[in-house]
Amino acid sequence: LKWQKSMEERATFRQNMDQSRRAIQASRDLLKRLRQRHRDDMAESSENANPSTVPISQRAGS
Repeated sequence: LKWQKSMEERATFRQNMDQSRRAIQASRDLLKRLRQRHRDDMAESSENANPSTVPISQRAGS
């Protein structure tokens, strides 16, 4: 009985560790996507804020 319980405990521990690893990996993936989106947004915002990147024919007042 003690041996059986020990096996069950180890199996449960492994399952919990696997679940934790998957959760950590999912968090890393999400953080990577959020950082990339932030970089993309910052690049787009700096392009929009710099009138020299817009062709002269599209600038306001031209």
